Amino acid sequence: MLARWRDCTARPPLVVLDALEELGADAPAWALVDWLAEALRDWGELVLLSREPVARRALDRRLAAGESLLLGAPDLRFTLDELEELCRTRETPCSAPELMEMTGGWPVAVMSILRGAVPLEGARRALAGSTWERYLVAEVWRGVPPVLRPVLLRLSLLPTCDAVAGPALVGDDAWREALCWAEQTGLVAESHGDAGLRLLPPFREFLRREFERTGAEALREAARQAVAAYLRAGNAFLALATATELRAEAEAVDVLRGHARDLIDRGAFDLLTRAFAVVTPERVEGDPLLRGLRARAWSLGGEPRRALEEGRRLAADEDAPPLARFDGILAAVRAARLLGRQREALDLLERGRELASAQVRDTRVAAELCWQYGHTMLALTSDHVTSRRELEQCVRIAEQDERSYAVGLLARAALGQIELMAGDAPAAVTTLQAVIREWTAFGATGNLPWALNNLSMAFLSTGDATSAVEAARRASEVARLSRNNRALAYATASLGDALLARGDPKGARKAYREALRLCEERVADEALTAMVIAGLAAAALALGDVAQADVYAKRANLIAETLESPYELACCRMQAALVASAAGSHAAALAYCDEAVTLARRVEARGLLSQALYRRALVAFRAGRRSASEADLRELASLIEEPWQAEGLALLVREDPLFAQWAAARDALPGFARQRIRSACLEAGAEVPSVSASPYPSVRVESLGTLAITKDGHPVPEEAFASAKAVEFFLLFLARREGLAKEQAVVELYPDLPPSRCNSAFHSNLYRVRKALYPECIVKRGQTYVLNPEGEFTWDVDEFRRTLEEARAAPPGSRRRAELFEAAVRCYRGPFAATVQSEWAATLRAEIDRGAVEALATLAGFHAARGEFETAAAYLERVLAADPLNDEAAYHLARFRAQGGNAMAALAVIDRFADVLRRELGEELPERLRRLRRAIATGAAG
Repeated sequence: MLARWRDCTARPPLVVLDALEELGADAPAWALVDWLAEALRDWGELVLLSREPVARRALDRRLAAGESLLLGAPDLRFTLDELEELCRTRETPCSAPELMEMTGGWPVAVMSILRGAVPLEGARRALAGSTWERYLVAEVWRGVPPVLRPVLLRLSLLPTCDAVAGPALVGDDAWREALCWAEQTGLVAESHGDAGLRLLPPFREFLRREFERTGAEALREAARQAVAAYLRAGNAFLALATATELRAEAEAVDVLRGHARDLIDRGAFDLLTRAFAVVTPERVEGDPLLRGLRARAWSLGGEPRRALEEGRRLAADEDAPPLARFDGILAAVRAARLLGRQREALDLLERGRELASAQVRDTRVAAELCWQYGHTMLALTSDHVTSRRELEQCVRIAEQDERSYAVGLLARAALGQIELMAGDAPAAVTTLQAVIREWTAFGATGNLPWALNNLSMAFLSTGDATSAVEAARRASEVARLSRNNRALAYATASLGDALLARGDPKGARKAYREALRLCEERVADEALTAMVIAGLAAAALALGDVAQADVYAKRANLIAETLESPYELACCRMQAALVASAAGSHAAALAYCDEAVTLARRVEARGLLSQALYRRALVAFRAGRRSASEADLRELASLIEEPWQAEGLALLVREDPLFAQWAAARDALPGFARQRIRSACLEAGAEVPSVSASPYPSVRVESLGTLAITKDGHPVPEEAFASAKAVEFFLLFLARREGLAKEQAVVELYPDLPPSRCNSAFHSNLYRVRKALYPECIVKRGQTYVLNPEGEFTWDVDEFRRTLEEARAAPPGSRRRAELFEAAVRCYRGPFAATVQSEWAATLRAEIDRGAVEALATLAGFHAARGEFETAAAYLERVLAADPLNDEAAYHLARFRAQGGNAMAALAVIDRFADVLRRELGEELPERLRRLRRAIATGAAG
């Protein structure tokens, strides 16, 4: 067979041998397997399949030598994350956890269901029906050693059999026997985690039913012991999950009374809701503490109206314990916020503060009150000062009281949100990433989606839409796994924002629709609803459906007006302005923008104010009010102090590329911002004609590296000027904006030309330039000629110079200075007009080259000071390429290569420089470079 394969194809074969457990001790059969493995060793692949462990020395030897790879059950089954992705891409009617329950993650079963080979309902029936149970009884349960059966029955009560709870429930000896059995079986049980055990879901359900048949009293006692085992292990989550799953009311009540607040801090909202469903209403009503905790669970689990009613009752019940009243107030505060009753929420907070100071003297309560107060003030009033003060106090308390650690993390995440709203998105990213790491290490995923959601928004403010999408998707996944519908709704809405910013309005629309569905069906949150509908308006506008966008925008604004929250209202007003402007209602659009700017100023949200000013400038531009538009751009410039802020603005380019290109041509914005907006226009793939503030065409000249001239966005070939001197004539006037007398211009272009020919030379070039561009491009003012002051001329040399000056003015050693020099380097694509050899051009060329070298050298020093030697060396390579005789650049380039661990490259730099010196100047290597070479060669420099 193998010989025929070789004759037919050059492709390597894949040979699969199944059911090797059937070979037993058949030596000839195993000899054939060994021969086949050797025959395919350098040619194909051999896959051996067995349902039982195979003890063969030949196989062990190949595994030890690395010739073979052993894949066990964990390698072959889908993980829950992989099933989440499969369900998402195929839009299956079942969830990933359910699919895992039905199939155990085995690929054949998973794909059979996903492809429809096995109907979903049929799979569900098979899972719970008699067919599966008959199989377990006949093939599995009978094979379990009798002494181990009661052990497995008790272990089936544990959601996760870890190395602490398992032995506590069944004893150390029985636990070890169960582990050994699981390792040998693999099909229905497996080793899990750190010395733990996992019963696969269908088998665990079978065992649970078997246990129930043995008697209710035995089951209750085992449940009590299981809950106690988890509590001794310090795992209140699994203790409550076990009590809830087994419907052990007494145990659930004990865990709730003692640990519900910890579980709230950890974000276990879905578990708390399910746990209270196990407790009878009569039992809760007779216990004010349980009533307060249940109200909080309702407020966090999607039932704000019930939470508000219960919270009000408790707050007014002066006979209830202070802690129960406090829980009721916190539940009512959150519920009132979600239902848009802002004034009531603030009043309740004040009552909570009075109660806590008078009757509840506990540091944990104090920390929680600070968190709730700071977070609520931030959400309802955008009062950054008060919010920051309260949240920082919460963090200080948490640092002293480990019981408040989780609340402290919530406060730190909210402080990251304040940094974002105040306009410092990079600081917000840093803060939120640190909080996310700590939440993950803490092992609490319920509140993790909120931090990830805020991180997505922070990335968006820095212009990093790709990272924003990734953070929002992860937030959605974690929220879905933890069954946190509110967090899922927020994360889905943020995903819509990120996709829209990335240029995917259809994907954004899909995300917004899903978020709106969650708001309507599972999550009562008026603020989120308003923002989601505003997002739908933005997506509809991006897709060209102005009428639908108008419907959405009006609906969003109606909801936002009832909230009394300036931040949400400002966002909705901006969206209404864009829709009105697109419909031609410029007066209404400007009125909406004015209100958005006023609201953004009121809440001191720099990022929001930047967006509002940009959009008001856009609307004014469309309305033909160019001077008003420029005034907004100038105010916007005062808010753009760092290049990253320009990245955030660049995401708005798609709203109107025509305006963006016009704004990039204004001197009102900083050079780095204009450059980034112009780049964003190109990245968006929009062929946008430039727009001029004057009646004349807009002329753009790029002369660094290659020469390119455009008029209203259309290329003007050099042939249109009829001669190279006419092009130089135009460049000269660009360089001398103050103007030139006729004789001065001719002397610069034709230094040896007789005076008698001066007039003819000047006017012939003037005629050619005017013909190539437009008649009034150069005009006479008195005795001089100048570029038309009413015309629009943008030149990359001007942009390079301005950016360089801004960089020089920035604080030495600062990241801002480095970013500005990097922007200057991006402007510099090569020497100025290399084909123009006149003295004036050579002087300008030398000035620009010196500026480029300065920028590159400064960037090299900046990165070297931070130990980034490869990056520093890359900048100096460019310096040396431009100026091969620059011994300073050669010296430091060699140093950085050596410090980066590449001694051979460092020596090569010095040797190449020595060759250039000898060839070009006939000189030998300077002494300090010779000393550096010796130090590198002998290992004395590194």
